[in-house]
Amino acid sequence: MAAIRHQWDADFVLDSSETTAVLGLQATPWAEVVQATAQATTIGRGMSSAGTGRLKK
Repeated sequence: MAAIRHQWDADFVLDSSETTAVLGLQATPWAEVVQATAQATTIGRGMSSAGTGRLKK
């Protein structure tokens, strides 16, 4: 636990602005990520391996 203790010292800041500016990629909105994760957990399906964050059909 000592190796990851720093993760509890401060809030995590999620900022995709540089990625958006340089690569033109857009981050998935947090509410959508949470909803997809909850649905995947609830119905027992995993996330897409394509990295889209969308549920497999």
